[in-house]
Amino acid sequence: MQHERAVGEQFVEWLNKRDGSRFSFSHREKEAPDLVYSDGNHILRLEVVGAYYDPNHARWLWASARKLPNAPVSWSGVNFDRALLHDIERQIQKKCNLSYGSNCVLLVSVSPPLTSAKDTDKLLSDIVLPDRIPFDGVFLTGEFPTSSHSKGGYYVWPLKDLSG
Repeated sequence: MQHERAVGEQFVEWLNKRDGSRFSFSHREKEAPDLVYSDGNHILRLEVVGAYYDPNHARWLWASARKLPNAPVSWSGVNFDRALLHDIERQIQKKCNLSYGSNCVLLVSVSPPLTSAKDTDKLLSDIVLPDRIPFDGVFLTGEFPTSSHSKGGYYVWPLKDLSG
């Protein structure tokens, strides 16, 4: 749950700067969605999901983060940019099959060690969103590595931006 909160905090900081809002953490829900933020009488509910190159990439990241004794010491993959794109689409589709109610935003969080923000920018035009999106907004967020052709850091891309 610390991961979801960290993802939520970074996103809300970005959103507040972008929109001039003043959302702050209110509480965690017992069920979905993961987090609730408020700005006066305005409520923003966040559902967080991760996307990875493949299941082994996810296992490598999480086992290392949790300092598990049997954590893999390395990961390798093929067609990793395309694999990440497909998992982003898959995670969005899975979440769009559920109901989270009003004022809810889906955050797809990525931490790709091999895909730069500039590479991700190029991939975004290939993302296919579901016909039915029950969220008020869908955002791709993440920490990206620095490369010779791309500045690293935190990035947010609206896949379905908040209206109004």
